[in-house]
Amino acid sequence: MRSHHECGSRRFLIRGPKLSPAARREPVDFQLRLLGLLLLIFVMWSVKVVETIGGFSLAQWGLKPRDPIGLAGLITMPFLHGDFSHLGTNTFTLLVLGILLSVYYPRLVWPVICWSAVGCSALVWLFARPSYHIGASGLVYGLLGFLFISGILRGDKRAVAAALVTAFMFGSAIWGILPIRVGVSWEGHLFGAIVGGALAYRYRHIDVPTKDVKETGEDPGDDWLWRDPF
Repeated sequence: MRSHHECGSRRFLIRGPKLSPAARREPVDFQLRLLGLLLLIFVMWSVKVVETIGGFSLAQWGLKPRDPIGLAGLITMPFLHGDFSHLGTNTFTLLVLGILLSVYYPRLVWPVICWSAVGCSALVWLFARPSYHIGASGLVYGLLGFLFISGILRGDKRAVAAALVTAFMFGSAIWGILPIRVGVSWEGHLFGAIVGGALAYRYRHIDVPTKDVKETGEDPGDDWLWRDPF
């Protein structure tokens, strides 16, 4: 950024701060992450609209524990919802948590989303009640668990701020992991939160503030996604 100022017959050239390539790219990267999140939500709504217009239900394509055919639910479970109220609640929560994740942990947005969804579904298939489980609630609880536990494990101001916002807005979600409501997959909520907490530990050295990286000497390198955390 440059600007010119004239004083008498002399002309001065003032240079603005030089941005690194990463800093210049960040707004575009955020927009791409947000677009991906909106696309995910769009698919969820499209499935429900198709069900409603067609007058049929795709619940049989949900996740059915310990049933080989029910393994398809490992992929389909987050995209199927019982009604628009269920879908609307998950949409709002997923959008808010996804934005928080994009702002505070930009490198971890898709690893956390993907592993939360798949990890939660896998645990539901192994241990939950033998009925069809549908909905993105497990994914939502995965993001809740990740953001909250990350604030505890990391302790830096940015992580704590994200955890406090999460707790303030969605603290009442803690009741969702208890078997107190009929027809609700509390197992999906519980396993999602567990997976989110595990991911918070797994990725605790990724997306840390630059100052903390210099002080601790932690550098995740290029293989941060697959490195053994133990």
